[in-house]
Amino acid sequence: MVSDGTNSATYSYLANSALVDHIVFAHSGAAVMTNQNTFDYVNRLTGKASALNFNYQYNAASQRTRVAEQLEMGSWTYVSDLLVAKRRKEQEFK
Repeated sequence: MVSDGTNSATYSYLANSALVDHIVFAHSGAAVMTNQNTFDYVNRLTGKASALNFNYQYNAASQRTRVAEQLEMGSWTYVSDLLVAKRRKEQEFK
């Protein structure tokens, strides 16, 4: 746990791993947000779920090529080229 006396973040790790499974953020002892991470079989981050949800895709060289951000009003998708430079942003509204 990391704390400044009022705000804190408590980290939980995947079994037998240094990867953070989830984080609970609290204010004055009351949980205000939880962040849950998901990983693939080679320990690459494939998703984050909290107030915002993110999904990640990788190419064969383990370079992140796509990030999809899910929002209440719609979603943003960031697509990268082979040089992993942000190329375009696609917006979809519900």
